[in-house]
Amino acid sequence: MLFRSVRCIQLLSKVLAKVEYNGLLINQQKLEEFSNEYGIQITDLDRRITEIIRSKSGVGEADYNISSGEQLSALLYGGTLRQPGKEVVQRVRKDGSIREYERKCTVEIPVKGLGFQHTKDIATSKEGVYKTDIETLKNLKCKESYQREFVKLILERSRLVKLKSTYFDGLSDKLVDSFIHSSMNQTIARTGRLSSSNPNGKVNSSGRC
Repeated sequence: MLFRSVRCIQLLSKVLAKVEYNGLLINQQKLEEFSNEYGIQITDLDRRITEIIRSKSGVGEADYNISSGEQLSALLYGGTLRQPGKEVVQRVRKDGSIREYERKCTVEIPVKGLGFQHTKDIATSKEGVYKTDIETLKNLKCKESYQREFVKLILERSRLVKLKSTYFDGLSDKLVDSFIHSSMNQTIARTGRLSSSNPNGKVNSSGRC
């Protein structure tokens, strides 16, 4: 019995080695189409998110990065947006003349936020910023219709960005003559199933890979 098991593992290893060497054929044109399609959807979500932020958070025309947990926290609950900026500094020369030059600095912009209440069950990160992970966003209490719309848009944007960067753009970067050469693993998955890595070749939630 033990001999048969070892023999099966040896035969399977040979098959998987061939799969790794030969690679998996990927339709590169389809990957690019899906990436562009998701990019358009993300751009539309960004537009709708921006409309809510501009009209409800008091951010005005200030720039922000919705992918930044720190800045998203400030937009949700109120706080300060920290952005890179420049300031003019004057220095007096030895001859008495004044020289002006620019140097980098951090600009702090106060915002009132979108009116979400941070309760005791909403944890903070190591930096003291309220967390904005998926589970936290799903459990936010929305009193206003625009708050519910904002959370829905942010969650959908997060899903699409992950799919686009991980599966479409990510796989495109790994292609070698339209093939990907994943490492096939027999013992990593806890369930005992086969898995692959570098890149991960599993089917994603969109069912498109």
